[in-house]
Amino acid sequence: MNISLCIYTNCTFYNSSEITLIKTSFNSFNKVFDINNFKERIIFLDKNPNIKNYNLYYNLLKEFFSQYNFQIITTNCLAEGFLYSIKNL
Repeated sequence: MNISLCIYTNCTFYNSSEITLIKTSFNSFNKVFDINNFKERIIFLDKNPNIKNYNLYYNLLKEFFSQYNFQIITTNCLAEGFLYSIKNL
């Protein structure tokens, strides 16, 4: 496929200390669509509103998603990731 797989997430007060939900969602997606068919894989990570957990959340995402060759791009808001993917991918 000549399209990119983009995942958008942010550091909330509820999800940024572990990644169970995003891993479960991703694994379900991968079973149906096989991510190897995408030209690139990107996670857009908004460090807000819980910026204190940014480093932890980033490292957890990197640890899991690096095995699938995901690039992680840090953004200042979710909309920034949406705009980036529309303009550049």
